[in-house]
Amino acid sequence: MNLASPRMLVWAVPITLVIAALYLLKPKRREVQVPSVMLWRRAAEDLQANTPWRRLRPNALLVLQMAAALLLVVGVGGPYLRAGATPGASIALVIDGSASMKATDVPGTRFGQAKREATKLISNLAPGDSAMIVLCAGGTRLVSPLQSDRRDLLRCLAALQPTDAGANIREGIALAAATLAGRKQPHIVVFSDGGGEPIGEMPAGNAAVEFVRCGRRSDNVAISALDMRPGRSGLDVFASTHSYSPAPRTFVVELYGDGKLLDARYQHLQPGEEKGLVFRGVQGVRGTVAVRLAVRDDLAADNEAWLPVSAPSRPRVLLVTPGNLFLERALAVIPGVQVANARAAPRLAGPYDIHVYDRIPPARPAPHVPTLLIGCQSDVSPAQLGVEVARPRIAIWRRDSPLGRYVQFGSVSIERGRVLRCRPWGVSLADAQAGPLLAFGERDGVRSVQIGFDLLRSDFPLRAGFPIFVAECVSWLAPQPTGGAGLTARPGQPVMLPTPPDARRVTVSGPFGVATRSQGREATIDLDGGQAVFGGTQTAGLYVARPDSGAPVYLAVNMLDGRESDLRPGALHARSPVRSEGPTADVSGRRELWRLAVLLALVVLALEWYEYHVGRGRG
Repeated sequence: MNLASPRMLVWAVPITLVIAALYLLKPKRREVQVPSVMLWRRAAEDLQANTPWRRLRPNALLVLQMAAALLLVVGVGGPYLRAGATPGASIALVIDGSASMKATDVPGTRFGQAKREATKLISNLAPGDSAMIVLCAGGTRLVSPLQSDRRDLLRCLAALQPTDAGANIREGIALAAATLAGRKQPHIVVFSDGGGEPIGEMPAGNAAVEFVRCGRRSDNVAISALDMRPGRSGLDVFASTHSYSPAPRTFVVELYGDGKLLDARYQHLQPGEEKGLVFRGVQGVRGTVAVRLAVRDDLAADNEAWLPVSAPSRPRVLLVTPGNLFLERALAVIPGVQVANARAAPRLAGPYDIHVYDRIPPARPAPHVPTLLIGCQSDVSPAQLGVEVARPRIAIWRRDSPLGRYVQFGSVSIERGRVLRCRPWGVSLADAQAGPLLAFGERDGVRSVQIGFDLLRSDFPLRAGFPIFVAECVSWLAPQPTGGAGLTARPGQPVMLPTPPDARRVTVSGPFGVATRSQGREATIDLDGGQAVFGGTQTAGLYVARPDSGAPVYLAVNMLDGRESDLRPGALHARSPVRSEGPTADVSGRRELWRLAVLLALVVLALEWYEYHVGRGRG
C-alpha cells in the first residue's frame, strides 16, 4: 500500500499521545460515603489505575480508540494500491482562461467545465505520474511546476480564475512542450473552447496532444466598437453592436453619463449582422460615458463599454497642397478643427498641431510635429517610397487599428501607387499584393501617417469612408489632451498612468460596472522614477486612479474583441498530427483505499461503543 501524502502520518503521533494523556489524567468524581467497600473493589481498582501519571493498565477502550484514530489519519493520507498501470507519464494541463471561457452556455461557465475536467484528470493520475498546469489568459503563466503531489495540483487548479483578455494557446503549448522535452510519455491536454487565433503548426514537439473542448453554442451579442467626438451641440457617441447568435435578437442599447441613464434605443440584429448607433448632442457629462446592452446572452463582459470624457480642444491643422478640394472639405467638416492652407512646406513647426503634406514633401529637417504625408516622404515618415505599381488593389488592412476600423479599403480603385518600405518604427496599415500602400507609426513621441498614392489618381476621395478616415487620422495624430480625465485600454494591457510631478503614490480602485458603482478592489502603486504602471487590467470595467496629489484619472478597460465575443466552439487548428492516446485513456492505474480506511475506522468506533456500554456492564 502507498500513501499520496505520507506526511499525514506525522499527525498519528500527537493524536495517540492526546488519547493516552486523557487516560492518564485523573477524572473528577463525586464523593459518596458507603458503609463498606467490599462490593466496590472494581471501583477502587479503577480509581488506582486512573491516578495521574501512573503506568497504563491494559485497556480495550484505549486500544480501540487509538486504532480508530490511526485509521482516520491513514484515510486522510490517501492510501492506494498500484493497479498495473505504466507509471512515469508527464502531463501538461493547458487551460484557456480567456473572456470566452466566461460564457454561461454550460453549467458553471466554460471555465468551470474546464476545471472540472482537469480535476478528474489530476485525481486519476497513476502512481509515478507527474503533472503541470499552464494558464493562458492575457499571457501565458506557469501556475504549477511539474510535480506528483495531487493535493497541491488540485489546490493550484481551484485558485484559477478566468479574465476578460484574450488567450494565446500556441504559447501555452510551446511552454508545456519545452518543459516536457526529454521526459517519458509526454502528454499535453488543452482545455479550451477552440476560439481565438488559429494555432497553426502545433509547437508540441514529441508530446501527444489531446483537446478537451468546452462550450456548446454561441448565443451572444456584443459591443464591437465605441467612439466619441465633439459635435455641433455636444458630444456625439458612436456605438457598434454585433450579433453572434443563430437567431434574430432585439434588445435595448443604453447610454450612461457619469453613471446616470441618458438615453436608450431599441436595436434589432439579424444573425451575424453588425449595426452602428449614434447618440448625438450629449451634454453635461464631465467624467465618463458608457454604453450598455440590456440583453440576456451567454457572455456579459462584452455588453458594457466605457469612454472617459476629455477636455474639448480645437486642433490646428496646416494643409500644404497644390490643390485638393476633397481633402480640404474632409478637414473642414471635422468639428472644432482649424485649417490653414499653404503652397510651400514650412521650415518651422509654427502654431499648428498637425501638418498635412499633399504631394509636397516637408522641408529638411522636417518639423517635429504629427504629420500626414500623401504621395511623398520625409525623414519623419513611417516608410520610404518604393517602386511604382499600376492599378494596385488593397487586399488586407488592419481592421483593429483606429485608422482602418471604419474604412473598406478593399473596394478602393487606385490608378498608380508607390509601394512603401516601412522603417523600424513604421507599421503597415493596408497592403496590396506588391506590398504596403498605407503605413503609420510613432517615433520619439511624434506620430505620422503615410499614403503611398496620389488621392486624385484614385476614387478614394469619392467614397463615404474618406472623410471618416481623414477625421480618424486627425484624431490619432493629435489626440485631445485629457487634462487628467482618462485613458482606455484592452483587458490584460499594462497602462502607464499620468501622475503629477510631486505624486508619490497612486491608488487604483475598480473595476466598476455601468449600472452599479460597487467597488471591486484597490491597488496601491508606489511611483518608481515618477512612473506609475498599472497591470491589473484583466477584468473589463471602469477603474479610477487617485494620486496622493492631483485630480483622479479614469481608466476604461473595454473588451471590444470579436474573436472572444464569437462563442462558437471550435477545435485546435493544428497542421501536425494529434495522437489520440491522451492521458485520459489510461489514468486509472491507482486503486484508492481511503474509503476502506474510513469504513474500518467506523467499525472500530462501533466496537469501542459496544465495549464501553455492553462489555463493561458484564464486567
